[in-house]
Amino acid sequence: MTKKYLSKDCSLAALLSVLLVVGFAIVIPQIHVLNEMVLGYYNTLPVSESADFDRDEIPNTIDDSDGDHISDKYDSTPFGTLHGSLIQR
Repeated sequence: MTKKYLSKDCSLAALLSVLLVVGFAIVIPQIHVLNEMVLGYYNTLPVSESADFDRDEIPNTIDDSDGDHISDKYDSTPFGTLHGSLIQR
């Protein structure tokens, strides 16, 4: 009886399928954990205890921020040039 081998295309497809499964099972959840760690760190900062998360001088109770984006919880330029120029105007 002769040996039967899989074609290179089939072997490559199987290998890529395994890598895809590993990527979704291990790598992507780890990225989510890193995001949660970053949010946890920013929530410990004093600004997270204030009544104005994004420091736009609009209280959180009437702000249109819905809390589902990191920009709603932490301003990406808290004391940068953009923030400073807005205050000076």
